[in-house]
Amino acid sequence: MRMLGRVFLMMALTAALALTACGGDDPTPTSAPQPTATPVPEQATAAPEPAATLAPGPTPTPLPPGVTPPPPTPTPVPVAQPTPTPLPAPETDLTAHFEGQTVRFIVGFSPGGGYDSIARISARFIEKYLPGNPKVSISNLTGGGSVRALQFVMRSEPNGMTVGQLHPRFAIRELLGTDVPGFDLRTATFVAAPNGGSSPSYGCIRKELASSWQDALDKGIEFKVASSEPGGTASVMQWVEYIGGPVKVIFGYAGTSDNLAAFNRGETNLFVECNSDTARTIYPDWFDGNTLVPVYWNNFPVPDDVLATLAGPQPPEAINLPGINPTQEQIDVLRLKSSPSLSTNRMMVLAPDTPRDIQNAWIEAARQMFEDPEFVALSAAAGYETVPVFEEKAVEDYRIVDTLSPEGVEMFKSLVGAAAD
Repeated sequence: MRMLGRVFLMMALTAALALTACGGDDPTPTSAPQPTATPVPEQATAAPEPAATLAPGPTPTPLPPGVTPPPPTPTPVPVAQPTPTPLPAPETDLTAHFEGQTVRFIVGFSPGGGYDSIARISARFIEKYLPGNPKVSISNLTGGGSVRALQFVMRSEPNGMTVGQLHPRFAIRELLGTDVPGFDLRTATFVAAPNGGSSPSYGCIRKELASSWQDALDKGIEFKVASSEPGGTASVMQWVEYIGGPVKVIFGYAGTSDNLAAFNRGETNLFVECNSDTARTIYPDWFDGNTLVPVYWNNFPVPDDVLATLAGPQPPEAINLPGINPTQEQIDVLRLKSSPSLSTNRMMVLAPDTPRDIQNAWIEAARQMFEDPEFVALSAAAGYETVPVFEEKAVEDYRIVDTLSPEGVEMFKSLVGAAAD
């Protein structure tokens, strides 16, 4: 019986083999080219298949870990290859870009003013420090408090051949969500500003009133401060008043000279322009070392040479005044309002989408210009101290507003006042 079974089995196998050899319409034979037809790439993650594809013969099975050689295939062709193209071009390219060209410096105010004076001084030195030493011509394009000039620059070719100046009022409006037509704070290309707002700011009282802020607090004194409008020289004391400090800011005075006269008459008792040259010119006897006491500072402590003309020690920073307890957001609001980027005028700007290498060429030229003793001397002669503010600082300052709550934005708006309208 077993023998018979084996015979039948042998016969069955022989028949099967014969059928396989003769079958022309059977789908099985088409699997002969299967190695090519099967979508091997999709299963390349399975070790055996890639091995069979990459190395013919017996190697696929022992080399599944060796399938890692394929990663080198993408490596020689990195997608990052395009990145070097937009990166800064060689200096010779920048030299060729600017050489023989004329740069237009667009000024939004009339000739003879502060913006125009600094632009003309800057033009003289930018020629010297930009690659290729292009000529720089000044064009006064007035209108809309310099918005017309700003719009012209924003519409210009993004090739670094047109530069303008940004008035901080337009930056403030954009930060508060008020659209400035033809200008976007987040797409403009910034360079630098020559006259930063980082100089010391400090307030003084009469020695006969109190010997310090704490002494005035102990005596129950409320400080009265004169200012022309919200967002002016008294903005630090506006901030103290806003968070509940013993301060009352009185608006409506005509300007610094009027503020000084109010203090001299006794209408006010806190003088926030204590670092003002105007005060030293009109009332030099206040700075005899025995009349005025400094009670706070903002941005920087009172310089030692100035402190020697006042009747008191170094006061506390405004955010650390006795009697107030500001939150971190309230401190951030004051720092944004007092930041060089919003306190300074004349930030040089280029058109949106100006290539980074051209922007860097401008920034480097500005850096060298601000360090040039002749530029510093000419600016000083025009009445402007050279305190540079560069693009990276401006962007850092502007980003503070993104961290503020709606309440923080409202507080900031109240401190900048008219500049927000």
